[in-house]
Amino acid sequence: MFEGTLNDMKVPLVRCFGEADGQLAALARELCCPVLSRDTDFYIYDLPEGVLPLTPFWHSVKQSQARSDISCKRYTMSSFCTFFNIDRHLLPIFALLAGNDYVNLRDVKWASYVPAGRPTMKFSASLVGLLSWLGARKDETTKDTLTAVMALIPKISQLALTEMRTELQNGMLEYRLPAEVFQLEDHSAAAC
Repeated sequence: MFEGTLNDMKVPLVRCFGEADGQLAALARELCCPVLSRDTDFYIYDLPEGVLPLTPFWHSVKQSQARSDISCKRYTMSSFCTFFNIDRHLLPIFALLAGNDYVNLRDVKWASYVPAGRPTMKFSASLVGLLSWLGARKDETTKDTLTAVMALIPKISQLALTEMRTELQNGMLEYRLPAEVFQLEDHSAAAC
């Protein structure tokens, strides 16, 4: 029923089976449109039109007799990197260290890296500390940064360290946009 309504309205439909973040980000880049989502992973992708957070989006509808408006904030990777003084190639590491489901590095005391006098505003001190730690490494390669991360982990076996490095490297691959994007033609349903 839902798909039929979309087809009747000539709205393109794409179906993804499995993790769809990368495909959706690639499609948003291709169509030059923002992603409307509550998934924070989209802040890591380089999307020309950025991300519109879903939660406040629906609460900001303003209606008048003539028209309806939705005021919203749009977030982009470049403004995030500028605000936190972090190099864009380190963002996948940030995403993984900040709480990706696959790697648990919560034992590292990231709050201790918040520079003196830096306000944490509405962000947690741990996230600001992690961003500050990564910002100090913006001239390092990804490999060097991963090595530095591994050195911060207290009391861990060499085997666990190797497994964790592999998980981090594999996790970073999730933030690479696919080279090929599915085509939306004739307003018909497509699948990937």
